[in-house]
Amino acid sequence: PTTGQLLLTYQVTTIIGSIAYDNLYQMAGLPGSFSAASQLTSFGGQVQITSYNVVSTSTGLALTLGYNDYPNAHYRAYYAPLIIDGQPTPTPAPITSPTPPSSPTLPPPTLTWGYCDNPFIDIIGNQYYEQILALYCKGVVSGIDPAHFGPDQPANRAQFVKMLMLGFDIPRVSPSIPHFDDVNQGFWAYPYIEGAYYAGLISGYDANWCETHGFYYPCYGAGASITRAQLAHMIEGATGFPPHTPSQPTYNDVPTTNWAYRDIETLTYYNIMSGIDAHNFEPNLAARRDELSYSLYEAINTNPSLMPNIAKARARARAKATVTP
Repeated sequence: PTTGQLLLTYQVTTIIGSIAYDNLYQMAGLPGSFSAASQLTSFGGQVQITSYNVVSTSTGLALTLGYNDYPNAHYRAYYAPLIIDGQPTPTPAPITSPTPPSSPTLPPPTLTWGYCDNPFIDIIGNQYYEQILALYCKGVVSGIDPAHFGPDQPANRAQFVKMLMLGFDIPRVSPSIPHFDDVNQGFWAYPYIEGAYYAGLISGYDANWCETHGFYYPCYGAGASITRAQLAHMIEGATGFPPHTPSQPTYNDVPTTNWAYRDIETLTYYNIMSGIDAHNFEPNLAARRDELSYSLYEAINTNPSLMPNIAKARARARAKATVTP
């Protein structure tokens, strides 16, 4: 069957590439941990798989497994052909890989998102695992190192602009003269920041902030952590979701006079962002990498008819573009 439950009996014989050793050990329901791949090749066992899917990949059939410890995690085992009960099973016709679910209150995803192998050992069990992995597989996000995503770490303003530009497929721009004092042509995010500027998505900090931090005005503050209010403002500016501005604020710490009130209320209404609790948003708190991945993924996969600004932003950037994605 292509889906269902099964009791998986396994024996580890070969380790290819990197793997979260402790997580595989936990999957077996055994105490302790492994520190080296060589230790993994000496054990086997059984584990009750609560759900699985058989999908076709470029390297053969794949089992996408789920189990109680990490119900949102996907561990892949590749077989060609798939082996069941010790007997080869003919490869069936290709089966479309499942796509990560979007928010149940939003329209169905408008992009095709496929899974790839998860290289990050620190997102297993994370509530935004699906969104992080989907963005990684599309080349929108990357880790802080080959094996770690750093889900609880803050992202800076340069990092998020790159994610925003790649996620919404907005052309990069490399003008001969930089617009911001703190972002020169040699800076790694230069074409993304300039592209976002010409697309009308960013404007940088005011003169007082620039001077206080040692820059001439205008400056962008590329290395500063992006706050939750700034995140809401950038996503709303890029998408142009129909504004939602209730007369009674949703959050105690975001009054109607807050500069990002419309952005925060609108993204809350469309389930793109939420507060840290039912009553507070913490607009000045640095946005976590897992939280902003969730918000960006959900925004990208919203019905295009709700995002009139995207086409305009692409056109503005394309008019100035010298380097395109």
